[in-house]
Amino acid sequence: MINRVHLLSVSLLCAVVFLVGCGPSRDSTDVNDRYGAFNEMESELQSLRSTLADDSPYDGSYDPAEDQLGSAIGYLKRNKDLPAELKPRADELFALELKIHDVYNSPEASKESLRAVVEEMQAIIDDMKDEI
Repeated sequence: MINRVHLLSVSLLCAVVFLVGCGPSRDSTDVNDRYGAFNEMESELQSLRSTLADDSPYDGSYDPAEDQLGSAIGYLKRNKDLPAELKPRADELFALELKIHDVYNSPEASKESLRAVVEEMQAIIDDMKDEI
C-alpha cells in the first residue's frame, strides 16, 4: 500500500511538472516571455548592424530599423517577468530605436551616425545579458 501511494505521488508530481513546465528558457523564441523578447531584439539589432556594416555610402533609400526591432523592444518593455531594475534599460532601448528613425529622417543621415546609435543600443544589450 505504501509503495502504491509513493508511486502515485511521484507520478502526480511528474504530471504537474510536465503540465506546468520549468518556465521559459534562455533560448526561447516566444516574444511573450522576457527571454524570447530579448532574443528577438538582439537578433533584430544584429541584422541592423549587418545592414550598416559595409562601407558603401548610405543613400537614405531605406529605413534601417525595421518594425521588428521596435516590436521586440515593445514586447520586452511590456513583459511582466522583466526584472524591475531592467525596465529603465528597456526604456532607453526604446528611446534609441526612436532616435534611429530621427537620424534616418534627418538631412545629415549617414551610416556613421546610424552606427553610433546602434552601438549605444548594443552596449545596453550587452549590459542586460547577464541580468535578463
